[in-house]
Amino acid sequence: MLAGDSPVVLEDVYDARMGFDSSSVTAGWVPASKWASWEYHEVVAGTGPETFTLVDSPATHSFEFTFNEPVTSEDRVYTLQYRTTLPVDARQGDLFGNTVTASGEQFATWPVEFVTAGGEGGGTSNVGGFTVTKRLSGDGAALVPDGTAYTVTYSYLRDGSAVTGSLALAPGTPQGIDGLPAGTVVTLNEAEPEAISGARYGTPRFSGDGVMTNDGTTTLVIGDRTTVAVTLDNPIALVPPTPSTPPTPPAATPAPPAPNASLASTGVELGWPIAGAVLLTLLGGAVLVAARRRANAG
Repeated sequence: MLAGDSPVVLEDVYDARMGFDSSSVTAGWVPASKWASWEYHEVVAGTGPETFTLVDSPATHSFEFTFNEPVTSEDRVYTLQYRTTLPVDARQGDLFGNTVTASGEQFATWPVEFVTAGGEGGGTSNVGGFTVTKRLSGDGAALVPDGTAYTVTYSYLRDGSAVTGSLALAPGTPQGIDGLPAGTVVTLNEAEPEAISGARYGTPRFSGDGVMTNDGTTTLVIGDRTTVAVTLDNPIALVPPTPSTPPTPPAATPAPPAPNASLASTGVELGWPIAGAVLLTLLGGAVLVAARRRANAG
C-alpha cells in the first residue's frame, strides 16, 4: 500500500552487470481483501491521477518510477513488475544486488541468486499455483441457462494462518490462483448450484494430476513452478415429469340381491315374510267359509 505525499516516487538501482527492459514495466493494484484471488487493476502510463511515469537512466543503472496521485488507501496494495537482462557469463549461484528507494527513503535492498533450469531461465522462485475448469456432462446439460456461474471455494494455510477465497467459474473457462509456496495443501469445494427446472445435478467430481478426494474432501499440493490443472465435472440428469394422479372412479352401485333359489322348492323353504302372507290368505279363506255356513243355517 502507498502512503505519504503524492506523487510517490520509486528509484530502483540495479546491479551494473544487468540491463533494464523498460518495455516490460507493468504496474497496478490489488485490493488487500482480494489478494488471494488476485483481483488485479492495471495502472497505465500517463500524467493524470492514477497513472505512472517512467524515467530510464542506463548510465547510472537505475530508473525512476512515479505513481501520479495514487489512492493511499489501506485496502490497496500497489505492484510494480519489470524484467532485467543478465550478463552472458552469468553462472549458477551468482548474486545480483538491487536497491529501491521510495520518496527518498530506502526501504528495500536485497541480493538475488541466479539459478538456471535446463540451461535457460533464472530466478529463485519456488512457487506454483492451480486452475479449475468447470465441465458439464449428461443429458440434462443442455438445460443449463447461458451465463450460469459456479462457485468453487478454496482454502490453505500461509505462515500458519488460514486463507480462504472463491472462484466464479463459467463452463470451459479456467480460473485459478498463482504465487503459492511449493508444498502448500489446497482444499477445494463446490458450493451447491442453483436448481434447474427439468434436470438434477449429480455429485461433483474433481480430477487432475495429484488431485485427491477422500471422505468428500478434495485436496491438491502445489508444486515448484508448476500449475496444477483441476477439472470439475458436474453430471446433470434429466428429471422425468411427475405423472398426474388418475381421477377416482365413482362408487359402484350395489347390485340387487340374487333371487333366492329356494323359491322353486316347497313352502318349507319360504322366508318368514312370504310364509306369513300365505298364512293370512289361508285364514281369510277359513273366515269366508265360516260366514257362508252361518248364513245357510239362518
